[in-house]
Amino acid sequence: RPSTYAPIISVLLDRYYITRVNKQLVPTQLGKTICGILVESFPDVINEQFTSQVETDLDKVEQNSMVWNTMISDFYDPFIKRVDQVMDTHESLKGSLDEQTDQKCDKCGRPMVKKLGRFGYFLACSGFPECHNTKSIPLAKCPRPGCNGDIVARKTKGRGKEFYGCTNYPSCDFISHFKPLDVTCPKCGWFMVEKFDKKNGSYKSCINPDCDYLHSADEEDGESLKELMEKNND
Repeated sequence: RPSTYAPIISVLLDRYYITRVNKQLVPTQLGKTICGILVESFPDVINEQFTSQVETDLDKVEQNSMVWNTMISDFYDPFIKRVDQVMDTHESLKGSLDEQTDQKCDKCGRPMVKKLGRFGYFLACSGFPECHNTKSIPLAKCPRPGCNGDIVARKTKGRGKEFYGCTNYPSCDFISHFKPLDVTCPKCGWFMVEKFDKKNGSYKSCINPDCDYLHSADEEDGESLKELMEKNND
């Protein structure tokens, strides 16, 4: 359904299954690997007939010609067993997705590698387990005047909600609830973030509260938020 398109794209981007390249959505190596595993491991689910069969079974439940809990168990019992088998088979998958970097470990001097963890990618020393040094991957430079820190992804305590904060915390308390993009605002130099609303669609906006610059997804040149709103109200 169209109403689910934006949330689906957002999840795929957050999990790094896809990325944006020149206004196009491109699958990452992680996304290609995961897709291949799903197609190979769940051929009875990843196919065109699955949804049709589910709709047929739901109609039978509505007509009382099929018991709903029987329908669920017939699908779920073999499905969860297959999930466990796939998880065991591909336990070493994360290691094969490690990416080499040109950064050196500041504790032992070995190369740092880009690894996939529970909460996304991070940098880790290639000398593990002898060296346990890890670092968050910088997403942007902190825009606060006089601060030389980097903006990295963090998690709140308890609920584990993701936000983006400065590595110089607590001396710098800058935070953003929007993921930084690899582009700076041409008006003020702060980093840009991607936002979405039903009225304006997807657009890139400056994170600086005193700057109204944004870049419409459909325009080559940037325009102010006020200009975009006025255009949509015409």
